[in-house]
Amino acid sequence: MKNEIIVFISEGEKTEKQILDNLKTNFFSRSDNKELIFLSFNTHIYQLYKKLKEDDFQTEVIEILIERDPSVENEFSNGRDKQSISQIFLFFDYDGHAVNGQDGDEIIKEMIEFFDNETEQGKLYVSYPMVEAIRDLKTKDSCWRRCSVPAKINIKYKNVVTDCTEFCDLTNLRKDDWFLILRHSLKKANCIVMSSFNIPIYREYRSHINQVLIFSNQLDKFININDRVAVLGGFPFFLIDYFGENIYKQITDNSKC
Repeated sequence: MKNEIIVFISEGEKTEKQILDNLKTNFFSRSDNKELIFLSFNTHIYQLYKKLKEDDFQTEVIEILIERDPSVENEFSNGRDKQSISQIFLFFDYDGHAVNGQDGDEIIKEMIEFFDNETEQGKLYVSYPMVEAIRDLKTKDSCWRRCSVPAKINIKYKNVVTDCTEFCDLTNLRKDDWFLILRHSLKKANCIVMSSFNIPIYREYRSHINQVLIFSNQLDKFININDRVAVLGGFPFFLIDYFGENIYKQITDNSKC
C-alpha cells in the first residue's frame, strides 16, 4: 500500500523547511502512512498567481512548480506517485511591498478564495507580514508589544524579529512552544476578526476565523486605514485546521501556555 502524500508548498526554502521539519517531529507520527513533501516556489505569491492566470487556472500548481524547476519531478520518483497526493497546503507571505497598492491586495483575496480546499488545488495560509511572524512573541506577551507593522514598505522584518525573539531557533521548538504560539495566534486572530484578545471556543473558531475573514479584516482594520498589517503567522492555523478539535483541546487545556 502506497503512502498518502501531503505536499507543502512555500515561498521560501530555509525558514519554511525548518518549520515543516519541526512540525513533523512534534505532530506527525511515522506510523500513520503519510509522507510529507516540501516544495519551494522560490518567489512571492504574486508570481504564482500570474502564472495561474496566464493558464486560465487550468494548470495544477504542482505542474507549475515542475515547469519552473524540472528537478521537482524527482520528488515523485522511487515509488512516489503524484496520483497519491491527497492534500496540498501552500504557505506564502503577504509581501505587501512586492506589488503596488490595491492590485496586490486584490490578488491575495483572489488567491485565498481560489486555494480554499487542500484536497483540490490546495489550501493557502498567508503570513503577515511574513513567515517569521510566528517568532514575534515572548513567553509573557501581550497584543500591545507589536500589534502591527508597516505593510507596503520593506522593513527588513526578519532582522526586526531576530533582534528580540525568544523563538529564534525554529529547529528546536518543543510541542509546548507550539502550544504557546498557537494560543497567541488564536488570540491575535480573534482580535483581528472579532476585536477580542482571547481564545474563542472551538465552535466560534470554526465559524468566525478562517483565511478569508482574517484577510478581509486585515484590509478593513489595518491595510486600508494606515498601510499596516497585524502580525500573524500562517502555520499555526494549518495545525489547528489539520488536527481539529483534538489539538484545540490540548491548546486550551495546556496550563503551561
